[in-house]
This record gives sequence, structure tokens and C-alpha cells, in this order.
Amino acid sequence: MQNDSPSNQIHSDDHPELKRISHVEKRTSRVAGPCFLVFMLCGMIGNIFFVLTGSLSLPSYNDKWSSFINGELTEQINVGLSKMQMPVLAAQMERNASWIVMRDLGSRVREGKRDWFFLNDERVIYPDRHNNAAARANEVIWLRNRLASQSIALIVAVVPDKSRIESDSLGNLLRPKSMQFRVEQWVDSLSKAGVNVVNLTDTLKQIRDITGEHSFMHTDTHWNEQGAELAARLIAQRIVQTGFVASPSVERTISAQTQQIFAGDLEKLAGINNLHAWFRPPAEMVRHSSFAVSTQSSAAQDGKLLDDDLFGDTQLPNTVLLGTSYSTTSNFAEFLALFLKTNIANFAKEGGDFSGSVNAYLKSAAFKETPPKMIIWEIPERMIESDHAWDHLNE
Repeated sequence: MQNDSPSNQIHSDDHPELKRISHVEKRTSRVAGPCFLVFMLCGMIGNIFFVLTGSLSLPSYNDKWSSFINGELTEQINVGLSKMQMPVLAAQMERNASWIVMRDLGSRVREGKRDWFFLNDERVIYPDRHNNAAARANEVIWLRNRLASQSIALIVAVVPDKSRIESDSLGNLLRPKSMQFRVEQWVDSLSKAGVNVVNLTDTLKQIRDITGEHSFMHTDTHWNEQGAELAARLIAQRIVQTGFVASPSVERTISAQTQQIFAGDLEKLAGINNLHAWFRPPAEMVRHSSFAVSTQSSAAQDGKLLDDDLFGDTQLPNTVLLGTSYSTTSNFAEFLALFLKTNIANFAKEGGDFSGSVNAYLKSAAFKETPPKMIIWEIPERMIESDHAWDHLNE
């Protein structure tokens, strides 16, 4: 017989990990099962409707049983369902509510001081980070040697993390101390191997120290025009110091500078870009420059093209820019062209990580048929120690 004496009963007061069931929980527990059943039925009816109306296409396999066994069929169905309107809407509502209620930005974005967003990837400490950095350096050295065998010069420009340059805006966010000398150590290893490398850290810090302005945008991963312009100037100076002559010769001027409203990519990454402006950080005003080629320079090019080069090969840029989205934002490539007084062939790739644009360019017809004389490779600091297995040069 079960002994129900008070001495043998378990009380929640004696065991803090046990929680006494409240009257409300007892009543609501009775409807949990039916509510879940209704939810599942609604999902099933919705999926049947989407299939019948053609909104959801189920994958077709010649051998559906083997596809089911190895998981291919269910994986394709899951991918299709995840793209349906209802799951997407639910995920969007969850993101919006998390931001409005708790100022949560998801797993990849963090908020520093109010209205300053940072990419969390910049603060990730990879387990094998030292070996990863060494492997990256070896890839750069390999590329330098390969290009040198074709009489092509290489300039590497390392873009420091936003969280490094705008550290005053981190607020309660902590940047690991182990990252303090990450750029300097990696740049030093390349320099000792004879690679012409530019560390942009001090230059970008000067903007804040001298003018009090920022070199990165508030809710975006990338530098603003002030940062891009200073970086381009330093890189151009390094190239000129090598004695390299960029061609064709093109004189540019900044024809206008305006202020434009800008919504950062970190808002989109955090999933709050669809919210009403009331709930998002204040819109940022950023400088935007327009460029013009001088009439004399254009006429000289036209004359040379007509007289000396029927196919125009001599007017192709002998300078190529590779890298990430830093090279496609804030007019960075245009500032490089301005300071080098030439045209720049920009093959940078957004989302290309460490070597995506390099791999694509080396395989391209542009490189094989009309190789340049100078390649500028822009590399973000956060890529140095990353361990993405797919993000390596194809040697």
C-alpha cells in the first residue's frame, strides 16, 4: 500500500527545483492539447491548399522511396515549406516583437550604444584561429607569387573591424582582448614574406581623433564615405610609391556632394528593416559624392582609341580591385580611381568572404585574356581567423 503520510510527501518548498502547479496552469493545461491539434490541422489544410493551387511545388524524384530514406525528399519539402508566406510572416513577426519588446537583434547583430549596431562575427573567437590566420597568410603569399610570375603586382589592404575603430560606441559590448593585435600580427607576417600590405587601422582612427567624425555607418557593416576616401588615398599613395603607372590616364573631379538618407544592412540582417520608422533607429544621413571625368581627359582617350587601337585594348584598365562589399560601397572604387587618375576594373564580390572574388576573377575570361598589371585586394579583418571550409583560394 502506498504511504501518503505527510513525512513521505514531496513538497515544493523543500525542493526549490519543483514548482507547485497553480490553479491557472491546471485550467489552461486542459486546452493545450486541443489547441495544438487545431494548429496542426490548420497547417495540414494550408499545405494541401498550397499544393493544389500550385503555390508549393513538391520535388519530383524517379525513385521517391530511396529519396525518402536518405532524407532528400523531406529536406526539399522542408525548404519549400520554409519559403511559404505563413512561416516567413511568423518569423518576421517574432523578429519585430523581439526588437520592440527586448531590443533583441538576433544571433548575428548586437546593439552597442543606442542606435549603433555591430556585426557579431567581428567578436567571434574561432577555436583554431591562429592556424586559420597562418593559412590565410600562406594563401596571400601564394597568390603574390603566382601573380609575380606573370609580372602582375599585388597590393593587399586590410580593413579593420568596425568594432575596433568605433570602439567608443560599443557600449556594454565587449571586444575580446585576444583580438587586440590581430591585424598588426597578420600584417607583420605578410610584410616579412615580402607582400606589399596596407594596414588601414591608423588611417581610419584619424577621422575620429582629428575631426570627431565617424568612419563607419551606425547601422551598417561598412565604412562611410569619409572612411572609404581616406582608405583609398592611403592605398593610392602606396601604389604610387612603387613606381607603378596606372593606365589609362583619366582625370576625375568630385562634381557634387549631397546628404542622403541611408538604411544600414545590419537592420536587414537583424530582420527589422520592415518595421515602421517609429520602431527603427533614426534614419542616418550620409555623405554621397558624384564624380565627373574631365572633358580634356575624355577627348584624349577618344583620340587615342580611334588612332592607335581599333579594338580598344590599350584603354582597358591595367588596375583591378578585388575584395568584398567594402569595395562596392561608399564610392571606395571611385575614390581609388580619383587618386590614381585612372579607371578601375572592380571585380569585388559582395558576400565573397575572404577569397570569393579572387577565385572568381582568376577563372574569368577577363583575367585570362587581358590580365592587369596591378591587383588591389581588400580583406576585412574578421576574415583573417575565420574557419569557413569553403572560403579558400583554389590553388
